Amino acid sequence: MSGAAEVSVAVRQALGERAVELREEHGWAIATVEAGRWFECAAALRDALGLDYLASLTAVDLKDNFELVAHLYSIAGRGKLALKCRLGRDNAVVESLTKLWSAADWLEREAAEMFGIHFEGHPNLAGLLLPDDWVGHPLRKDYDEADQD
Repeated sequence: MSGAAEVSVAVRQALGERAVELREEHGWAIATVEAGRWFECAAALRDALGLDYLASLTAVDLKDNFELVAHLYSIAGRGKLALKCRLGRDNAVVESLTKLWSAADWLEREAAEMFGIHFEGHPNLAGLLLPDDWVGHPLRKDYDEADQD
């Protein structure tokens, strides 16, 4: 497994209909899953595809909702996958991936602090980058810098 097409086939086999969308773009296989199945699908993909390295986890504010994105690699299999899910702005909650990849610890803390996404089961979602008295989530498109004055 190394190319996006091969990874896509493996993802389809591992997730079946749990993959809401599956496509290939710029050499990446990209799988979108429901937010409520984020952890379940990540675990299935880790085990089935040998995705042993979580390189990044971040979010994109799309105004109406957030898109959570995790970039996963299989070191031995040389495969790569972008795993995505959509989260509502008012209920941005998914299960933490820290039980699957320890690298999720600080990545989820950053996403929580910058976007206000809550990761259920995270061992310590304490702030990471901003001062303790910071108000709001600065990477949200509706963030008002005036709140800091």
